[in-house]
Amino acid sequence: MTSPSERPSNANLIEADAVQWLIARDEPQTWTDENQEEFEVWLAHSPAHQTAFWRVEASWNRTELIADVRRLGFGTNRMPPRARLPMAAFRVAAGVALFVVLALGGASYFLQQEMQTFSTPVGGHKVITLLDGSQIELNTNTVIQIGTGENQRSVKLVRGEAFFQVHHDANHIFTVAAAGHRVTDLGTKFVMRAHGQNLEVALLEGRASLEAEGTVQGEPLILKPGDVAVATGRSVTLEKKPAQQLSERLAWRKGLLIFDDTSLADAAAEFNRYNAEKIVIEGVGGKKFKLNGAIRVNDREEFARLARNLFGLRAEERNRETVIRY
Repeated sequence: MTSPSERPSNANLIEADAVQWLIARDEPQTWTDENQEEFEVWLAHSPAHQTAFWRVEASWNRTELIADVRRLGFGTNRMPPRARLPMAAFRVAAGVALFVVLALGGASYFLQQEMQTFSTPVGGHKVITLLDGSQIELNTNTVIQIGTGENQRSVKLVRGEAFFQVHHDANHIFTVAAAGHRVTDLGTKFVMRAHGQNLEVALLEGRASLEAEGTVQGEPLILKPGDVAVATGRSVTLEKKPAQQLSERLAWRKGLLIFDDTSLADAAAEFNRYNAEKIVIEGVGGKKFKLNGAIRVNDREEFARLARNLFGLRAEERNRETVIRY
């Protein structure tokens, strides 16, 4: 009998199962319909199972580590869940799974394939359709990288904001890395916004998991529709937003910005994301004036008109800027 300190953690056992399923699935000559059904049942059992499998699959070096693991005796034609294996096999498999993740140092699939870069300028907008039908819609001043190998479902959001409409495929994960975190699709529409080490993820439909890159143990955060997660280098906060409010956040897809009781200063900061010629709020206590309504993303004149008509402020052009003040 093993002591408590010798028993593998639940997270490691799940990783071990994921390794076994991955190896078995890579043997098409022995992989049966019954195996596929059992695998899908195992995946559906828990989001932790899905995330563990997709994390191992994304990190797996198929030319060296699989060969090494098979030499340890795990490359059989049928890889049952851990309940069918003796504890000794659990410990070895769990150790192998842990080695796989740690040996790669949490490195993502991006390191194993070439990446194609897509970008938009300030004020730009672009829609990218992947081979599987998934779409990525880029907002202003955004850069993403997409894998160009056989698996084109690994994305890195370098900066900016993007809306993802993912065609779900249980056998091929869709992951997006940004700001030191990773989002894994579980059949989803979501929007991500990255700035430095800060990341905001808002889920509109389906489910997605959020975790820090390089995570080996611990449960990922499972997002549901209406969830908005804000991740920094130290913490993750979660809040619920109405569907209408999340929809309004995507008004940029139609060239609009919608403000709902938004301070004039915050509205100007958001407007400036889309324009090289900026709005400057000068000495007017921009937090106390609240703006409601829609405005085109590039209409500085309309922004200035609202400031004049709603708040009695003055607006003047100065050095290619619109300065709003008393």
